[in-house]
Amino acid sequence: MRVAILLFVCTGILGIPAAGSPAGAAGSPEIGLLLLAIDVQRDHLRISEGMRISNPGPPVTREVRIALPPGAVYATFHRGLPSPREIAGGVVDSVRFQTGITEVAYSYALPAARELALTRVFPFRARRIEVVVRGPGVAVAVRGGRALPALRLGDQELRRWELRDVPAGSPVAVTLRGLPVARTWIPLAVAGALAAILAAGLILALRRGLASDGKNLTD
Repeated sequence: MRVAILLFVCTGILGIPAAGSPAGAAGSPEIGLLLLAIDVQRDHLRISEGMRISNPGPPVTREVRIALPPGAVYATFHRGLPSPREIAGGVVDSVRFQTGITEVAYSYALPAARELALTRVFPFRARRIEVVVRGPGVAVAVRGGRALPALRLGDQELRRWELRDVPAGSPVAVTLRGLPVARTWIPLAVAGALAAILAAGLILALRRGLASDGKNLTD
């Protein structure tokens, strides 16, 4: 529970305004900010992804496909996808994007070996992606990412990277080495529960601090 509270607080701190110009052409939703949070645990990862999708034009309905990495379990969709349907490699849903901002957040757990290459793709262009990793002693590389100052909360450190202007479907590659692995991971319900708490923190981050960005998109 201490870990869950820590991550809830940290994702709230990360809710700062995202710089950038207003979104593109009317009727073309895009991601203003996407937070990819990786919590390294023994034998598995808890991963949450939250995004603010802006639509400066009139309301539009789009089919949204969310890809999930191989081996993902306890996928939980917290916000923005009303009726996700399972497909090969992920889920799909029909989403009504009103003028302004739509928030989407979900989480999942992933078994880990000593080294893991995580590749993520997203359904819309992202003006800014922030990758946040919690895991002492774990080596992290984000391809094409720019390192940001780490956040320290007591004896915990959250390392951060930023990517900008990532096209829809373009892979975001995160490599983790030196993961703490003791045995073959057997999924536990508690992993899914704690991932849900982390996702709640991401939703809080998306709502807080970024309001000015959303206002600019709807003015």
